[in-house]
Order: sequence, then C-alpha cells, then structure tokens
Amino acid sequence: MNISEVLANTGRNFLRRNPPARDSALQEFLSTCSFKLPSDYVDFIRCMNGGEGELAIDPWWFQLWQIEDVLKHNQSYQVEEFHPTYLGFGSSGGGEMFAFKQDAVEPSTVFGVPFDSIDPRDVYIVAKTFVAFASAMGYPSADDA
Repeated sequence: MNISEVLANTGRNFLRRNPPARDSALQEFLSTCSFKLPSDYVDFIRCMNGGEGELAIDPWWFQLWQIEDVLKHNQSYQVEEFHPTYLGFGSSGGGEMFAFKQDAVEPSTVFGVPFDSIDPRDVYIVAKTFVAFASAMGYPSADDA
C-alpha cells in the first residue's frame, strides 16, 4: 500500500489536515537538507503537508510539521547537537519528537525521541515504516474505539 492509498481512506478523523506542499517548498527543502528522506515521507508531503490528529498507536497523537518548518524545528530543538543521526518531522504534541534515523536499517522507520532526554537508550520505534505510521493517523487507539 502506498501513501496516496493510505490517505484516501475517508474514515479518518484529523483535527487538521494541511493541503499538499508546494513543489517549490519541497524542492527547496530537498536541496537544503543533507538528510536523505524516505520516499514514502516525500510522497506524503506531496499529499498532505503536515497535520494533526489522533494516532492509533502509542503515543496516541501526532502533529506533523509542514516541510517549510522541519529544518527550523530541528534547529530550535538542537537535534543535530543532541541526536545527530536523526531528523525530526513532527511530535506527539507533548514530550516526544517523531524522527527518521539516517543509518536505520529501514530508512522509513519512525522513531520517538523524548524532548527531555539526550540518552540514546530513551529513543524507541513508534512504527517500523512511515506507511505503517501514516496508516495509524486519524484513528483512535483500540482502547478508545
């Protein structure tokens, strides 16, 4: 299943779903960022440039940053200094940043990086792939359903 198919499901409940990124904004980001983004995430940005809502997997909520803000947020959270192999692309709306890891076995694995810890042992896998993560967006946890 690809990102377009995942996002086409109309049963999702988003608090906010942004329109697709402008191609010029995406190209500017890609030319500026040294981090190789997973293709599924790039496809996602072409469909939905960030958003917010329920997440059917722990941590149960997502806020994905617009592509124009990704580098700014990484800089303000000092990601390069404290988690140099990661690139944040959103948060749980609370204490965790969602990030990709540059040297991950599966490049689209979504990691949870606590904002209040620089200990690499506190980083955990939220979803094995970005498609799995996107599939959980807009749905309540099984406990809430």
